[in-house]
Amino acid sequence: TKDAGSGGLSVTVEGSSKAEIQCEDNKDGTCDVTYWPTAPGEYTIAVKFAGKHIVGSPFTAKITGSTLSSENRKRSQVMGGNQSEISLRVTEIDIHDLNATKRSPSGIEDICLLKKLANGSLGISFIPKEIGEHLVNVYRDGKNIENSPFRIHVDSSEIGDASKVKVSGRGLKEGYANQFNDFTVVTRDAGYGGLSLSIEGPSKADIECHDNEDGSCLVTYRPTEPGIYILNVKFADKHVSG
Repeated sequence: TKDAGSGGLSVTVEGSSKAEIQCEDNKDGTCDVTYWPTAPGEYTIAVKFAGKHIVGSPFTAKITGSTLSSENRKRSQVMGGNQSEISLRVTEIDIHDLNATKRSPSGIEDICLLKKLANGSLGISFIPKEIGEHLVNVYRDGKNIENSPFRIHVDSSEIGDASKVKVSGRGLKEGYANQFNDFTVVTRDAGYGGLSLSIEGPSKADIECHDNEDGSCLVTYRPTEPGIYILNVKFADKHVSG
């Protein structure tokens, strides 16, 4: 589309089965489109730019081979991510009899995790989802401990933003069966959020996430059969760019 001016690109595939579609921006005015039908038959591929069919669209593709049902596709998943850790001004040293709740600015209350921080102080760990003041109540035997509730302010930079996650590596575009393939996910500038990684394809692919302890992680996966695999990377419950 490099010489076609500005406009949105849309690609649809219709046929005898639902087909997964992925579009990879090559950053040079072109993109690679991959689609995965799960049954043989005739498929119609519509490519539109700026809301209009391009020359030759819709295209017809005849898919041959055996049916690959959703039951035949194998899926592997791993969870990760980062949480905000906040130190509390308390004299309590035994956390076993304590529990805590957090109330967000919108009034939603949920349980949050109490933990001993690296500096030895008591803190809470949670994933912030709203900007503003949060109230944290820490209880022992149903009663607030000294200084509870605690007021914690969350600003916009702490809210998880999937659009700020960077993903790179050869393993995003191609890989090899029975070998470890990898790519890197960088979340250091994306706030706090849960990271979800999954891979789906003809075989189950063991997937692991190795924390580099610098705001990034190395993801490895090992499929046992060749074919097309779909990699999903989500941060704060949303797909990252790409």
